[in-house]
Amino acid sequence: MKAKAARQVKARNAKARKGRASAKPAAVVAASAPVLGTDVKGELLDVALAKVIDPAGPSDRMARPDDDERIASMARSMNEVGQLQPVMLERLADGRFCRVFGRRRIAAARLLGWTNIRAVVVPPLADNVRRTVVAVENVQRLDLTPAEETLAVDELMQLQALVAAKQLGKPLNVAGGLAGKVITSDMILAVAQKPAALKAWCNDALLDPRVRNLAASLVSAMLAKSETWVRDRMYIGRLDETAKKLVLEGKLPLAHAREIAKVADPAIRSKLAKSFAAGGPESLSDQEPGSLDDLRREVQERVFSLATVPWRLDVPVGPKPACSSCPANSANCPGLFEHGGRVSEEMRAGQGVGYGKEATTKTIQQAGVCVDHRCYAEKLRLTEPAIASAAKKLVDGKPRADVKVAHFVSDGALGERVRVMRERSKNRGRSTSQSKAAATREAKARAEREAQYKLAELLEQRCRTAIPTLVAKLREKPGRLALFVLMQETPLWHKNHYEKPRDSEKKQWRDLLAMLATDPTVDSLVRVEAAMGVKYEPLSPWSDKNVIDDVAAALGVELPPKPTIADVKKTAGKHQDDEDQDDEDQAENDA
Repeated sequence: MKAKAARQVKARNAKARKGRASAKPAAVVAASAPVLGTDVKGELLDVALAKVIDPAGPSDRMARPDDDERIASMARSMNEVGQLQPVMLERLADGRFCRVFGRRRIAAARLLGWTNIRAVVVPPLADNVRRTVVAVENVQRLDLTPAEETLAVDELMQLQALVAAKQLGKPLNVAGGLAGKVITSDMILAVAQKPAALKAWCNDALLDPRVRNLAASLVSAMLAKSETWVRDRMYIGRLDETAKKLVLEGKLPLAHAREIAKVADPAIRSKLAKSFAAGGPESLSDQEPGSLDDLRREVQERVFSLATVPWRLDVPVGPKPACSSCPANSANCPGLFEHGGRVSEEMRAGQGVGYGKEATTKTIQQAGVCVDHRCYAEKLRLTEPAIASAAKKLVDGKPRADVKVAHFVSDGALGERVRVMRERSKNRGRSTSQSKAAATREAKARAEREAQYKLAELLEQRCRTAIPTLVAKLREKPGRLALFVLMQETPLWHKNHYEKPRDSEKKQWRDLLAMLATDPTVDSLVRVEAAMGVKYEPLSPWSDKNVIDDVAAALGVELPPKPTIADVKKTAGKHQDDEDQDDEDQAENDA
């Protein structure tokens, strides 16, 4: 029996090994299929630099202040060890070669006075293939800025939109010309010859969350990055060309772009991008973008939690689609709200009110966040009267079976409205004496508040009238006005002005003020300086950061080197590399 069992185990192990061996070649073949759809092959040649030209259109890389230094550094490296990586060139019909990628390597070779450069020469590429190759090559470079990464991902998402829609093989859940259509190869070939229509189709296809998810998977495979990494950068595709240009120029920070992308209305997105970019009408200066906190408040007024809405999320509300499948629902739009942000839970006059809640809370994440305030308002307009009508009939005693309720009304919202209306009915039965007493108390409190407001106005008017006389008196003796300004920076001033001081603090304050009746002296200045105590902080890190070096030089104090924009970008690049590594580690753990 034991021998027979041993033979059976041995046979099963051999069968398993044979199965693994037979499955391995198929897996390799499947993994080797290029996501691009074509294998860009070329021949390795030494090409004359005089015949190499740049491609038409804007550069695929953002201009940087240290570009010349980077090219010079690359030239020194190439002079020492030679050209280790070839560039890619397209062979043109007139005998010239057009650069696909390798701009800095070509510039460094010309700086060294080389006549030839090593290149992978390919035949003329289709536009979508060329753009894909350039975008992938750019993202795989270690020195790419976060803005460049985001724009490259947006480019790849656009290029893969119709490919993903074709893979979906189902009617698209979008508005416009693609509504309800199933994308086929013939349709893609037909529209490929019409650039404007092709761009519109790509934009429309990406509005379907299923297409976006498939496109993100394709792009992540191309870049060998996690899908989370791609989704965090693909929100830029929601912005218009003006906003993208502001991001590319460094005038609109990525944190601002992410917030703006949360708004569904393209007109509002464009307006916010222009307003909060550096130099915009809401900005502090031409060099600084608008406040991120102010932008978040603007966005909060236009995005709403779906966790407590009075309608069902799984059915259409009138002409509006069901929230569960709507592209304006953040649950179907990954990459926008994973990093937090506050959302409104109530709408008044078409805008969100209150402080809202964090979009990262579990209930909001499960239900999603509506980024289309117009659709939200329309559903609210249709739902509120339906709930009010049904609730009134139920409170009046009509049986639930006889009350017709709109199919999109939430049972929970209807039950809560009925409860509130019944509670109000009970409260109406309170005694008249209680109501009169409450009204009397309210009237008395209102009169007290109005008296306090009037007193404050009279005190302000009295102070406003006296200030010119007091300032003129302080100016009679040189240095007395400066001494008084310093007194305002003491804790005693704030104690007597805003709080209820102790008797000892009142006396100390009167002693300081007594010095105003005499000529200012060094002794009086020393006394005021001592009274400042820990509050003596005449320099503000927020407003005086640009003059601190001049003050330090005048006092003979040596400060650490002043940081530059290059230091900031270098630090940001290091942080981004760390985040990328964390994403890759997380992706490996998930796998």
